[in-house]
Amino acid sequence: MERIVSTPSPAEPEHTASPLTPERRRDIRRVMIGAPIGTMLEWFDFGLYGSLSAIVFPTVFFPTLNPAAGTLAALASFGVGLAMRPLGALLFSHVGDRMGRKRSMVIAIILMGAASLGMGLLPGYAVWGIWAPVALVLLRCIQGLSLGGESTAAQLMAMEYAPRDRRAFFGSLVNVGAPLGLGLVSVVLVVIRGVVGEQAFIDWAWRLPFLIGFVMAVVGFIIRRYVNETPVFVEAQQRNGQVRHPIVSLFKLYPGRVFRLTFLWVANVAASYVVNTYSAAYITQNLHMSSQTVFTLVLIATLFGVIATPLGGYLADRVGRKPILFIGTAITFVGVIVYFPLLNTGSWPIMALTMILTLNGQGLAFGALGAVLAEQFPTQIRYSGHAVSYTLINLVGGSATPFIAAWLIGSTGTTWSFVALLVVAFIVSFIMIARTPETRGVSFTTTSIDEAPQAG
Repeated sequence: MERIVSTPSPAEPEHTASPLTPERRRDIRRVMIGAPIGTMLEWFDFGLYGSLSAIVFPTVFFPTLNPAAGTLAALASFGVGLAMRPLGALLFSHVGDRMGRKRSMVIAIILMGAASLGMGLLPGYAVWGIWAPVALVLLRCIQGLSLGGESTAAQLMAMEYAPRDRRAFFGSLVNVGAPLGLGLVSVVLVVIRGVVGEQAFIDWAWRLPFLIGFVMAVVGFIIRRYVNETPVFVEAQQRNGQVRHPIVSLFKLYPGRVFRLTFLWVANVAASYVVNTYSAAYITQNLHMSSQTVFTLVLIATLFGVIATPLGGYLADRVGRKPILFIGTAITFVGVIVYFPLLNTGSWPIMALTMILTLNGQGLAFGALGAVLAEQFPTQIRYSGHAVSYTLINLVGGSATPFIAAWLIGSTGTTWSFVALLVVAFIVSFIMIARTPETRGVSFTTTSIDEAPQAG
């Protein structure tokens, strides 16, 4: 099996036999509190938009369109945020690889908090006319920019502090922020919707979660201010200096690797957006069930991800990254095949089961993903490699998925037209997983990008 090999650095805890110093343990505690919490807050703000885009925004921001066209327009605006993530990755990669992971984390959460405040206060179409949806899309773009830098910064902070044999697990604990954030979205929406009722929720109460998200972002900013930069990054900067143009170096040295990593995860991310975003439109419009039902079902499924994701990270450190990627992706594949038929039963337990199966197969593999992306690149351009790959994954697999699902199912009258497209995506992902080298146990520091392995 092909393996990526690099040389160790004294800045990285490459073995577990030597005890960590008290200062090092303190830094690790701070990172493992600040990084996951900040990621949770970012995903809360970002996921909130997705949950409301199919239920509230067609009425508030696109009322001149018929219901089907309004939903498509709202879901398209959801995709704009994901489409902006590559630009965010480019901007934050430059900051993260030249000025540090901590600075990227702080800037990202400031942007997300500002966008959430703007959405919570934004007048609807009835007050601002066409400028209301325009402003909504611009704020969504800011969210996309922020998330383009957030996930990578938090994961690298955790993994660059981690001992080599616990790197995937540390990264997976940060990834837990995603299901926690999305689960928190469902909790907040269920509570507010239950207190004020459906009509009041659509009229005005939908703004409250965005304001809550802003307050949470402020808390996240305060926590992250006290997180120190990773020793791996500091040592690499002192020894090798900065790379002038990290993104240019990335695509010069590793174009094939970025391509392979992008399509390795594309099917999983598409499946997750089907459950977390498109399901809201499908269940309320096709099955004629309430939004409360949607929020509750997604909450149940995402909470299971809080277990599945760190379990995937733990297992990836024990048996390898590739076996966990294969197993998790295979479970998600089965979930996608049966997803819509089981939803169509209208039975709560069965609907919850298919969501759990689909999301948590993906969650298991998600536990290994952070390490897989990070271990492919040397320290000087690791942020760029991870961020570009991760955001391209979401652009290709997620940005248009809810829109395509709504269009295909609406045009053909059958969910199997969309499922067939997902099957093709899974075949591509299985091929790319097979072609990706195993990286468990690889050193997390390479002396310089010139000495790093340059095979695509």
